[in-house]
Amino acid sequence: MSRLLTTWAGPELGFTPLEGLGGTRSRDGQQWWVQEHLSAYVLPCAAPEVWTFLADGFRHTQVRSRRLAQYVLGTALASPVGLRCTGRPAFSLRCPIPGAEHLVIVPGNRRMRLFDLASGRTRTVVKDGADPGILRSELALRSCPTTGDPFPPILGSGPDWFDEPIAPGLPLTRIRDSRTYARAAHAALAQLDVWAAPRSREVSGQDYVEDLALRAEAACHRLGMTDVAPTLFRHLPTHCFGRVTLVPSHGDCQAGNVVVSPAGEPTWIDWEFTGERSRLYDRLTWALGLRFPAGLAARVDAEVYAPSVASGLPTAPRERANAIAVALLEDLVLTLDARASIGLRGTPPGLPELLLAFESVVRP
Repeated sequence: MSRLLTTWAGPELGFTPLEGLGGTRSRDGQQWWVQEHLSAYVLPCAAPEVWTFLADGFRHTQVRSRRLAQYVLGTALASPVGLRCTGRPAFSLRCPIPGAEHLVIVPGNRRMRLFDLASGRTRTVVKDGADPGILRSELALRSCPTTGDPFPPILGSGPDWFDEPIAPGLPLTRIRDSRTYARAAHAALAQLDVWAAPRSREVSGQDYVEDLALRAEAACHRLGMTDVAPTLFRHLPTHCFGRVTLVPSHGDCQAGNVVVSPAGEPTWIDWEFTGERSRLYDRLTWALGLRFPAGLAARVDAEVYAPSVASGLPTAPRERANAIAVALLEDLVLTLDARASIGLRGTPPGLPELLLAFESVVRP
């Protein structure tokens, strides 16, 4: 937290953590509270647009039976009274940040973001303990904007931070109308396809898969998971993957990372897992729900035998299985590398489901 605030307002803030103090230390200065139900840090005296921003990120849902309750709950939590009742003091600053009533801080696993609603600007900073190199691929991709880019432009950057404009609109997950959701989802996936197509290249599928397998094995050893590799590679030597088309990939292709403007135009946010991957990786991340591993093997079987429109899979079942196998192996490498980048060891959550799905699709 202190790193984020220092890059934004300078080093002489006098940061003092307040959580868990039980009132034993002075709480003078500019006090920031945390609303854990909304995963946000704000001032109790935050401006009205801050509460609206927080509420809109929670209170809308497509599930009809939950709409009223979720709207009321989200509106209540994102308010000064809701913060006082369900939040708690998090830290204080001896030197107040000017205009902090317009700021929202949102934590993440590897990064933290500060939204300045007055200027329409977001600052993203690598968290303490995370590898600053996680920004390298994203900055390389986004620092040279071209027409038709699916992401906001980079406004400024440093070794462990960058700024971008706040994408206007609502997250796709908060679009209530099912037809509007479907149109926006289709437009967002098509936008990625059109943008990535001119940047594609073909490689040997067998060579690419073997390289992924080596990277996965190395990551397993870094995390202390030496028992995983024999299971993972059991079927690889006899399996032929043909040719693979590689394109720039978003890396975390899900509805929560699409912001839909009032005019219905999509913008992709959160590119921290970007990299070069197989052409269908992003679509399969979306169609298979790779970020939600429960039941993944069953969803993989369904896509092999009856593919969804969103997956973009080829006609032949064996080609579909090959494309899914490559995407699952790519996702394994991404998952393991992400865990290693924040200094963790051991098995990542959801790994057993991912391995089960991979074995089912490559089994002869």
